[in-house]
Amino acid sequence: MFFMHTGYSVIDGSLASDLWIFHVVAQSRTFEEASNTLAVTQSAVSQRIARLELRLGTKLFERKGRQARLTPNGQLLFNSTISGFDAIVPAVQALKSAGKSRAIRVSCVPSLALEWLTPRLGGFLKLYPDCNVEIFGDVAALDQKQMTGQNIDVSIRYGPKGQCIGPVLLSVDEICFPVGSPEVVRQLFSAKGEIETITLLHDIAPWDSAPGPEEEWAMWLKENPAPWPHDLKRRDLHFNLAQLAYRSAMAGTGLAMGRARLVKRHLRDGTLVRLPSAKPAQFAITVQTPGKALPPEVDIFLEWLRYELEEDHYDVPFED
Repeated sequence: MFFMHTGYSVIDGSLASDLWIFHVVAQSRTFEEASNTLAVTQSAVSQRIARLELRLGTKLFERKGRQARLTPNGQLLFNSTISGFDAIVPAVQALKSAGKSRAIRVSCVPSLALEWLTPRLGGFLKLYPDCNVEIFGDVAALDQKQMTGQNIDVSIRYGPKGQCIGPVLLSVDEICFPVGSPEVVRQLFSAKGEIETITLLHDIAPWDSAPGPEEEWAMWLKENPAPWPHDLKRRDLHFNLAQLAYRSAMAGTGLAMGRARLVKRHLRDGTLVRLPSAKPAQFAITVQTPGKALPPEVDIFLEWLRYELEEDHYDVPFED
């Protein structure tokens, strides 16, 4: 279990900047016109308005097509901005006291939480310094009733495509392929046949409904029936976390099934290499919510999570 908490002061430089952008949008009535006035992208304007709404704990605009209409609280704040920033502080304090941001509770498969999500949280908290995030490592699948009962806002899971309980908010591809130390892979493909036994390293519970402890490898071997040039004896070692299998692979014990987002940095620093000319197996990372109306801070987290997942993809071709 991981906890990350931050504090927030009522007025600072970034808030003043967000309030000015709010004032321009309120006057312009469209995000497009405001972005032209401010000479920034519409996406930047939207992000700053979303951050301000999160800070204040209330919606400031209702978007109707291209129009951005002020909510009653938005109108209150806009009326204050007309008189100048000296009048803004009382309005900000009043709105903040009416809607305090609570912790975003995220349940994530442990390997993804350790290797991918938590290293990125610092970037999220810099963007949204008033957010509190609680991360729970868990592999068990959660339906919407269970998420509600456990007060979980976001569930992040890994597994074969289409094997989820309940509706999926977001699904992104995750490819898997064998990885090992440079020396083990060299020996495996040596013309001299330097090794007689190949050790396969397994995450014993890669997802909640996996039929067996070697399912990841089984799915990959189905796509790659003759993955190495020699007939080898096979030995299997099992671990309860993918990271343990990766560490064993780095030490030269054998080959682990690498999930692209988890092994990318190890491939870049050379501590692991992938098998040449191997066809990857197709899996997915899925994001689910309880299905109810979500607090604004959860919507902000989901938007950030979507961007991070879609931007972080494996970009090395599989032709050697």
